[in-house]
Amino acid sequence: MGQGVWIDSDDLTEEMEIRQVLKHGTLSMGFIGLAECLVVLTGKHHGQGQEVQQLGLEIVGHMRKRMDETSQHYQMNFTLLGTPAEGTAGRFVKLDKAIFGEIAGVTDREYYSNSFHIPVYYPTSAYQKINSEAPYHELTNAGHITYVEMDGDPMDNLEAFEKVVRAMKEAGIGYGSYIR
Repeated sequence: MGQGVWIDSDDLTEEMEIRQVLKHGTLSMGFIGLAECLVVLTGKHHGQGQEVQQLGLEIVGHMRKRMDETSQHYQMNFTLLGTPAEGTAGRFVKLDKAIFGEIAGVTDREYYSNSFHIPVYYPTSAYQKINSEAPYHELTNAGHITYVEMDGDPMDNLEAFEKVVRAMKEAGIGYGSYIR
């Protein structure tokens, strides 16, 4: 800022408020560890039951509502991000383990789950994962991703790969990725 890179920042000095510049950008709040949060609250994560899934949607829905209210209040662009933050996920679990100790299903791994993702260690089908994660895409207007892990090269079974991609589209996955 102050170098003209941002709109309205040409004449910005150190004494000036930056609101006039920030209004052209997006201020996003990201989150990690929904699965672990739900384990603390209920003993299960959102891939393990519809009641837990509903609570997860309420939590993330509340965060989105707060971002929308903040946007209205300040007339700026505040958004909610389903964060794929591997570094933060590892750092935060270490900090929490030092404070709270080892908690089964929460701090007993090397990282928290990214955003609203079903934990990678949980055995589930691609379609169950897609259907569990899809509702969160609508709530995370700053960005989101759903990863689907599949065995083998998709070129060896294009029909199966296409079914997964279509399932993502039909479920409302805004951005999906395949990992092998």
